[in-house]
Amino acid sequence: MSNVLLVSGNQVFLRKRLLHKLLASKDAAGWRVVSADAGERGAIVHAKSGDMFFDGDIVIVVVNSQKADVRLYREHIKSKSKVVLVLEHDGKVKGNTKFGKWAKELGPKWHQAFNASDQSWKQEEEAVAFAVKEAKGEHGLELSVPLAKAMVTRIGSDCGVLVFELRKIAALASLTDSKAVLPVHIREAKAELLEASVGPLLDALQAKNRKGVVRQMDLIYATSKSDPTIRVVRSIKYSALLWLKATTLDNLPPKAAAAELGINPWYFQNKVLPVARSWGKVRVIRLIRVLAASERAVFGGYQRPWVFFGASLMKVL
Repeated sequence: MSNVLLVSGNQVFLRKRLLHKLLASKDAAGWRVVSADAGERGAIVHAKSGDMFFDGDIVIVVVNSQKADVRLYREHIKSKSKVVLVLEHDGKVKGNTKFGKWAKELGPKWHQAFNASDQSWKQEEEAVAFAVKEAKGEHGLELSVPLAKAMVTRIGSDCGVLVFELRKIAALASLTDSKAVLPVHIREAKAELLEASVGPLLDALQAKNRKGVVRQMDLIYATSKSDPTIRVVRSIKYSALLWLKATTLDNLPPKAAAAELGINPWYFQNKVLPVARSWGKVRVIRLIRVLAASERAVFGGYQRPWVFFGASLMKVL
């Protein structure tokens, strides 16, 4: 068994889902989960040495994994250390680089790659195969290839959207104890892409990427059957309130602050705290005010609340 796992690919949802499942299972089993940025000199070595007094199993999540010298990874595997390195690589691994050549040595078992094809026809073919596998593996439902093709044609080849859609379909199938996805289940699901689209919007917002926010808002509006303002605002509000609380707990150790918020320490330290520090308390408060004003615009009968929300958001970024 290898003590290094590489997770890569441009299918962000699938990559993140695997990481979440892995880390959740390790955390539940009593493992200590820490993180390291390979872009920072000595970060991985420091993370390993910093836990030398911890009497238990450790997993280190390494971001920007391609920036470290691959000799470090080779030496770690050779050492047979009980510390497990989980390397996350955003996007496809380039095979002509030192990191890419080393990744090939790992083989498919220890390099989990979630890549969509660059060709649209191939993307659809892969999405159909994924939908069939997802229905069976996650929900125990048989999904015929023709019905899977109909789903992909209607809602696209994004795996995150397909996962969300299949969850709704599975819930409908369970009402009739059906063991297979039927055309009626797909019709009744009436997929909207909103929930799947809020994630990329939130990512752009966290990075204060104005162009990215505009692009994702346009996508949400174009794929929603009704005004999406209230639902998007409430989805963002949950994260914004976490960022605000994090700014008031910045003087506490990450584990203690996470306990105050009732969330996973690793998630707090790596997903909440960096955004809170980047935005700052004053800016987060301004964002929350925009969200509240946008909710009032909806309930107050404002004619175009989505436009109001977008314009107000740009003033914060």
